Amino acid sequence: MVKEEFVEWLGTHKSVKSKKVLVDMASRAKRVENAFKALNPEFSLENEFGKDKGKELLKRLSLEGRALTGTNINLPLNTNQMAAIKASVSWYFKFLADAE
Repeated sequence: MVKEEFVEWLGTHKSVKSKKVLVDMASRAKRVENAFKALNPEFSLENEFGKDKGKELLKRLSLEGRALTGTNINLPLNTNQMAAIKASVSWYFKFLADAE
């Protein structure tokens, strides 16, 4: 994950301009990458984007898809935090699409 470039890109594509908010969004996306990497060392958000533009991962992060993710993952699966986490990953995929 290219966190610094993502934060810069967010600053030009989101109406929120607070650096802290943008860094927090990037940190949430990185948290997802780290959580899945603990289960599979080959995991990366870039690889997920390359497979299907990230659709399967976003599905797994949704309320309906959380059962697919399993309980061994270090993410707050059944909390309101997941909406912000999923949104951050979605924005990262938009960043990757923009870079294509």
